[in-house]
Amino acid sequence: MSIFIFSKINEVAEKSQNHVRSLYETEKMIGIFVSHSWGEDAIYQRFVAMLDEVIGNDGWNNLSIPWSAPLDILSPREWYLEEKLQRLEDQLIRVEAELRNPDLPDAIERIVWDEQGQRRNVPTVASVRKERNRLLNEMSELVVDRAKEREQFLDLKDASKHIRVHPVLSIAIRNRIKQAQLVFVLLSRWREIKYQ
Repeated sequence: MSIFIFSKINEVAEKSQNHVRSLYETEKMIGIFVSHSWGEDAIYQRFVAMLDEVIGNDGWNNLSIPWSAPLDILSPREWYLEEKLQRLEDQLIRVEAELRNPDLPDAIERIVWDEQGQRRNVPTVASVRKERNRLLNEMSELVVDRAKEREQFLDLKDASKHIRVHPVLSIAIRNRIKQAQLVFVLLSRWREIKYQ
């Protein structure tokens, strides 16, 4: 794996074009990962266009994660909301099936007593419809909550915040870097780098 660090497109073009061409001659498909801040998407897009010029669209596999195509990774809260929504959908399927039961009493309420004298409510058309409405309302609220959560998660521009919020993102990025023959690191803010 070769790693190129750059802050300007023309800088990386000069340093890496020969290396990229020679690698392309030996490999049918080059895996390339371009590490970049989503805030620098315009520079990233110009860099991708430069790679297309040098290698050709079909000569390389873009392993990067651009702003326009983020990984579909859920935050822990999104996982919770997704699982809860799935449980409610399963319950709704059972309720819908119960509503189709021709033996379901068409009454507002039906109370029965068992042999021990215990009182219990028996499902009726009205009670099952009420349960269906409750499930639909709860599902609607969850869909709104899930959308708000996704928006907050995607609003984080800093990759380190994303990784702290969701460590699976770190693993996904690491796996993509391992697949790459070339890694380009775009450093647009040199002041943030601390040398030891």
